[in-house]
Amino acid sequence: MSSPSLYSQTDRASDSYFLIKDLHYNAFGYINNKGDTVIPYFKYTRCFTDTFRTIAIVLKPGMGYIAIDKKGNFLFRVFPYNNGPDSTSEGLFRIIENGKTGYANMEGQVIIVPKFDCAFPFKGGIAKVGDQSREQNKAGIYEPRFIWYYIDKKGHRMKEEKDSHNAPY
Repeated sequence: MSSPSLYSQTDRASDSYFLIKDLHYNAFGYINNKGDTVIPYFKYTRCFTDTFRTIAIVLKPGMGYIAIDKKGNFLFRVFPYNNGPDSTSEGLFRIIENGKTGYANMEGQVIIVPKFDCAFPFKGGIAKVGDQSREQNKAGIYEPRFIWYYIDKKGHRMKEEKDSHNAPY
């Protein structure tokens, strides 16, 4: 296996874990500041967090993108986006549970519980979210519709926007 990623002297004194990878074997894991392996190669299909301070985002077969703590405990599922886990935007990233979307931070805290049918990343302190409803059209057929609105970083509803089209993803 190839040598671990380089890290600074400041990092060496911390209790962080550091990503190690061997691209020849497509293997990922983590070491501590002493160089000891704390999460072995091949435990996860892929590791996405370079410096594991509180949580790490990993890919686990059968579960998808998940967040784990330093003891390897499952915390929550991370929203998949663009062939990888959701990116942090304004300190938060999207998580999923039972088909609903919410938000968490890199401290492993769920900030807004998953309750939205559709949610976008935060931008300018607000995020566009949507809930699916069913409306009867002129022919008497019920069609799915999304009710769009904005929330702040505490999950409080800001303003409403009604959209007659299906969700954008």
